[in-house]
Amino acid sequence: MNKRVLLILIIVYYFIFGCEKKSYTVTVLYDRPPRTLDPHMRNEVVTISILSNIYEGLIDYTPDLRLKPCLARAWHRADSTTWIFYLREDVHFHNGKKMRAEDAVYSLYRTIRDRPTETANLTRIVDTIYSPNPYRIVIKTRFPYYAFLSELDRIYIIPENYKDFSCPIGTGPFKTIFVSDDSIVCENFEGYWGKKSPVSRGVFKFIPELEKRLKYFKNCENCIIYGVPLQIYDHLKDSVKFVIISGVATRYLQLNLRSYPFNNREFRRAISMAINREKINNDLYYGLAEPANQFIPKGVIGYCPDLPPLIYNLDSAQKLIKKTGRPKIHFYYGKPVEEIGAEIAQCLHAAGINVVRHPVEAAEFWNGVEKRKFDFFLISSLVTTLDGISGVLEYFFHTYNPEKGTGLMNRSGFSNIKVDSIIGYVSRIEDPDERLAKAREIQKILLDEMPVIPILWEPRIYALSANIEFSPRIDQTIRLAEVRFVK
Repeated sequence: MNKRVLLILIIVYYFIFGCEKKSYTVTVLYDRPPRTLDPHMRNEVVTISILSNIYEGLIDYTPDLRLKPCLARAWHRADSTTWIFYLREDVHFHNGKKMRAEDAVYSLYRTIRDRPTETANLTRIVDTIYSPNPYRIVIKTRFPYYAFLSELDRIYIIPENYKDFSCPIGTGPFKTIFVSDDSIVCENFEGYWGKKSPVSRGVFKFIPELEKRLKYFKNCENCIIYGVPLQIYDHLKDSVKFVIISGVATRYLQLNLRSYPFNNREFRRAISMAINREKINNDLYYGLAEPANQFIPKGVIGYCPDLPPLIYNLDSAQKLIKKTGRPKIHFYYGKPVEEIGAEIAQCLHAAGINVVRHPVEAAEFWNGVEKRKFDFFLISSLVTTLDGISGVLEYFFHTYNPEKGTGLMNRSGFSNIKVDSIIGYVSRIEDPDERLAKAREIQKILLDEMPVIPILWEPRIYALSANIEFSPRIDQTIRLAEVRFVK
């Protein structure tokens, strides 16, 4: 073999094998499994985080919550109540079926028909949905709705009439190949319409015990831990790679206003005044959180920078509690936030409230929340849209009415005609200054009524294997396609 031929063979070999991209398996560790694999039922962070790798919507958000095209390559507003979406023509579901307009129409209508759902608010908004051709859909709303696009990102598209969610079928970059009680395994979908991820396989593991999670992490080559407890971060920050994103979740106290003593507004105010938010932040969050003074977090439309801090006044709280007869209350929270729950319970005890603490395992906690077993519990909500008026105020504080699709996450039973009226009005206007003024008006009513009690805007902390690069998203989803590797 002459040198010229040998050189050509070496070059060909290099281009075939030398340029081949290395494939990676990435494991993501959670303290609990998703609440469902049905993409239209639950708006809970672990559920959405996992399903966002498998399913996609017409539109999506960038990591900083800016709208971008997804299964709809483009859209426009034909008139004040008519939206037209143009679908990509190169999209396939994981079962090989080509995505067409009837799949999108079915998926959108399903969130209206199969109630209750926590992922959409289309019932009161949408009038009709139809497809004039296989790759175009038309949505007519009942009224001009400024924030309509923000309602669509979490409505994932599934095959028409698909119902077997034990094995989810979507259009996302990862296809499910295995599901068990403690893990879900996905692999890179070869037929994906978008850019191919360097991650070839994703493993989502659910390990409730913190010690076992940390042990697994140390023995795993490419691993991410979601939601590292603050005390672990403080202990390991010099030896483990962490990334932090601030203010992405609101930690708050949920109350059942149908039940005594939470139906007493003065009692609710006393609870708020009894909580030393600064101390909790400094002692338990190492100053990484921020005391919440309203219901919409910073950086989200509707946040009001001029609202004052919520007052800590133990003396006033004690006087109000004394008037209510020092009631006994049962306080529930998940074991992963036991330190925070215990500190809040201590604050309430100091104000004269007889608090019975119930720290419970994550599965038991979420079951109790879902079935409305608790009258008083500690929970958090995540930011899923830049529009806090529709994503927070309407979602959590409008009167609950599943038939109309309002107040879908209103667990308190709060109902205020004026709040409902302003929310209805502001959803029809586009002027940003007027919308902000109305958001402020609503929040002042809510801060007076205290149907839920905001505590802190929390950071989220992720532990990463040394060779992983990952930028946390504001919506807290971990997208395997966004993971990169240190070369």
